Formats: sequence, C-alpha cells, structure tokens
Amino acid sequence: ILIECGDIHHFDKPDNEHLRLGFSAIAVEKIEPGLARLAQLLPLAMRKS
Repeated sequence: ILIECGDIHHFDKPDNEHLRLGFSAIAVEKIEPGLARLAQLLPLAMRKS
C-alpha cells in the first residue's frame, strides 16, 4: 500500500486533508474493510503530523 501527501497533485496549495492511496493487488473483498480501518487511523495520524 502506498499512501502519500496529495498536495503535489494540486495547482493551488490545498489543506492537509488530501492524500493519494495506491496498491498493486488486493482481493476485492478486502478493499472495503481495509478502507474502513484506514478511516479509523487517519484522525490519529493527522494529529501527529
């Protein structure tokens, strides 16, 4: 899984609420639970940055 800041994909400087998420291969049934878990962890990660 690749998670990087999304600001490089904007002409104007956006706030820190954007990211780029990429992955090479994942079973379809694991996508939704994985995104739900990521959504739980993002607020914690944003507080630390």
